[in-house]
Amino acid sequence: MLTKLKPEPAIEQYELLPLLEKLQGLGIEWERDMQTGRVYLEFPDGRIEFNNLLLLKAFVTGCIKMMEYPQHLNSKIELLEQHHQDYLQSQQELIPEIAQKCNSFIQEIHALRLLIHRGARECRKYLLTLQVNQRKPL
Repeated sequence: MLTKLKPEPAIEQYELLPLLEKLQGLGIEWERDMQTGRVYLEFPDGRIEFNNLLLLKAFVTGCIKMMEYPQHLNSKIELLEQHHQDYLQSQQELIPEIAQKCNSFIQEIHALRLLIHRGARECRKYLLTLQVNQRKPL
């Protein structure tokens, strides 16, 4: 029993043009031979020829994603660095408060341990309890 192969879905040149222009913006040149319909991609280390537009579309889409991924990672890294800087700043702002509100060396150590191991929120809670306890009459 023979099965019929389905024909390739047609991809029009206008569908590829935005992708090829985006690829060109990333530094990869391209040209189309109007006689044969072939498309050539110029990479720094060679040239690739495509006569199948579906394959070309898949390849170009993959190249764009691969070339944009480092930019995506860099923006994520910048965001994480900013969060880290904010975190460090919030911790550093608590140190003078710890020195001011703690009455003993042991209280300071406990507050610093809370700050390091449990974060600024727990440290602030502890400092608040110290402040409340200092106001209570004996």
